[in-house]
Amino acid sequence: VTIYNNTNKSHTYPYEDKSGSSIGWKQSGDEVPTTGGMLANGTISLAHELVHSYDHKHDGDMDKSQENASRYEGLARCEWVAVFYENVIRQELYGDNASLRNHYSKNNDTFTAEGTGPKLLGTDNKPRLAKGISPLF
Repeated sequence: VTIYNNTNKSHTYPYEDKSGSSIGWKQSGDEVPTTGGMLANGTISLAHELVHSYDHKHDGDMDKSQENASRYEGLARCEWVAVFYENVIRQELYGDNASLRNHYSKNNDTFTAEGTGPKLLGTDNKPRLAKGISPLF
């Protein structure tokens, strides 16, 4: 994995041959909707991208097309997996006080922390995966 500074947004660029990936990392983090409001955390953003890299290296489905997303409540499988482990890491780092990511995207109409798309937490407010998606490990 190659990691470089990216001031716009964190993103993973997987290599076609699955030999690895390049991660553009916004060190201040990407602002995302959480149970504690809109938050940015560079460590968490990097963890999210490293999960993408691991997933890709181990033959994960990185297809972000609408067709793929429609199978998983409107969000691509690779994003479900990355946010699931992002939330697990948030819990490990911050314990019971962790602000967990509750949606993948912010609500561009209201810019509230409720976000849009499928709810990424279960009714127990714990990280969840959509039906049909298995944890990586």
